[in-house]
Amino acid sequence: MADSDQLPQPLAGTPFYVMPDGALAQTTDEGIFPLPTVSHDGVTYTQIPDPDHAGNFTLATWDVDDNTIQPLEADDHPLGTGVIKLPDDGGFVIWNTGSNTLQPLDVALTINGDQIIKLPNESGFATWEDEGQLKQLLIDHAVASKGVMTLPDGSTATWGDQGFQQALQPLAGTPFHIMPDGALAHTTEEGILPLPTVSHDGVTYTQIPDPDNPGNFTLSMWNADTQNLNSPYADQLQEAGFDAAELKAAGYNVNQLNPPFGVAELKEGGFNAAELQEAGYSASQLNPPFGVAELKEGGFNATELQDGGFNTTELKEGGFNATELKEEGFNATALKDAGFGATELKDAGFTASEVRVAGLLDQDFTDQFDAKDLRVAGFDIQQVKDAGFDIGQLKVGGFEDSDITSIFSAKEILESQSYRGQASQLVEQGTVTVADVFSSFGANLKAVGLAIDQVIGGNDGATTVIDGLSLQEAGFSAADLLTAKVAGTVEIDPNTTQLQDAGFSVDQLKQADFEDNDITKAFDLKTLLESDTYSVGSVVIVDNAMQIITEDEISPLPTVSHGGVTHIHR
Repeated sequence: MADSDQLPQPLAGTPFYVMPDGALAQTTDEGIFPLPTVSHDGVTYTQIPDPDHAGNFTLATWDVDDNTIQPLEADDHPLGTGVIKLPDDGGFVIWNTGSNTLQPLDVALTINGDQIIKLPNESGFATWEDEGQLKQLLIDHAVASKGVMTLPDGSTATWGDQGFQQALQPLAGTPFHIMPDGALAHTTEEGILPLPTVSHDGVTYTQIPDPDNPGNFTLSMWNADTQNLNSPYADQLQEAGFDAAELKAAGYNVNQLNPPFGVAELKEGGFNAAELQEAGYSASQLNPPFGVAELKEGGFNATELQDGGFNTTELKEGGFNATELKEEGFNATALKDAGFGATELKDAGFTASEVRVAGLLDQDFTDQFDAKDLRVAGFDIQQVKDAGFDIGQLKVGGFEDSDITSIFSAKEILESQSYRGQASQLVEQGTVTVADVFSSFGANLKAVGLAIDQVIGGNDGATTVIDGLSLQEAGFSAADLLTAKVAGTVEIDPNTTQLQDAGFSVDQLKQADFEDNDITKAFDLKTLLESDTYSVGSVVIVDNAMQIITEDEISPLPTVSHGGVTHIHR
């Protein structure tokens, strides 16, 4: 034998070598070593390393004569180390890498060529698909307290000491199954579960799910002996004694129950306005028995409810606010008639003009709009005043003085901040009288701005228009009177007692530079002599002539004529 025959030979097309004894080998850091193997039922399988996942292996058969490697079909199962299908119908195994042994799996049942494998560790059953993958059977442990699975042919079965036993029988022409106790069952995401039932007057009805409306059901009468499924109509169920509440609880919807049940019965049965609206009912059909609040909560808007027969007051009482109603086109008049106040209308976005059209003007209104808003909106000044606005607010709001003064009393006008200090102007305009000013501010008329001629008015001389009130008491001085006399605004008749009536003394008048002619004619001799200004012997000019004051009278001074010249003799 040549030495080369004692050396590992490369296996063409692979990274492996063939050892002299025919075993496969691989190159490692330590050299060329045989690949590990595992034996089962007299057959040796070689462990082929996974080039993409270091440390992982697959099992394969190695034919040294043909130099061929044939990997075994395998499926990565989450509950084990992987199911492997052995060649030549050798069955199925689990490779225990720890003990380097293959554990056989039972083929529990073969149906139409499909082998059902019992997985280890009580993890269920599976079939081997043509693609070389496992398909685990759906198991429902809730059905009849047994593990029920759906077999490849659509039938169901349980696994026990006797192997597979049929558990559920398909009901022909339906998606349902018949359980061992005769009850109907259906397939859900959780498995095959019994259909719920409702008992009434000793009769059991099965709830059949509506395929077109998930969550809805109809009641059917199921006869397990004849395998007959009869679905009575709602009116038949009503005749059988069911009310709307019972049928709603059984899964019936509005459309299934009307007819025969009316709206009132449906409401009493627990259906709300939203469910009825979704079923196509209008507000008019639901009024009554439903009220505004219920229909609003159910999704109806105010316009729909108005069309349904509710008035605006009922809409307000039912929970609609002014903003909601305005957004749906209700005007201020309608809202005012419903009982909404000015504040609510303003907050809802109505203008003063819109509120004016509604005829709403109250104290609440003044808190929302100012006088200018109301003037621009077309309210007249009396309406605005009646709403609670004062003189100052009206003036700031742009109302004319003549309009303001025409609707307020003289006292209100004079005492308002807006016309403070304007007494003289108001008297001049005829808006108020001197008597009005006197009534509001008292005797000192000069202090509030009245002119002396206004206080005298149409009276002769220096008598005021206020009975018993002198000019001096009205705050005027003798100098004020003289100034007015000189200016021509006041006329004083020297042949009367007007100066005396003005309330000034002889000395005050003289100090103010009144002429002797005016003073001596206004007072009697006694008063003149009691003053500090005049005494017996005082010479005064009266009627353009020098005269002398005596104890008895004021008389002209004696004169002497000589040579055509007159000389006063004292």
